Amino acid sequence: RGGYVARDDRRRREAMRPFKERLVQLLLEWGPLQLSGAARLLGRDRQFKQAMSEQRLRFPTFLELFDDLATSGRGQQTIVGLARR
Repeated sequence: RGGYVARDDRRRREAMRPFKERLVQLLLEWGPLQLSGAARLLGRDRQFKQAMSEQRLRFPTFLELFDDLATSGRGQQTIVGLARR
């Protein structure tokens, strides 16, 4: 069947919230992480991979769902951290 499904950020945000909270814990513990390292740490959880697939998300898009996560740099040098309040 397939077909286009509107990207519902509210639904995606709800589905991904537990993983965001896990990422926040990792950032508080370790400090800012490289994009690939953060993705690898979360990716150890099979449920995270499953949810990313179901929501049709890539890691940078997952980060954009949440205002309290911030990225800096580009490409291989992208760093994930907590947004300053």
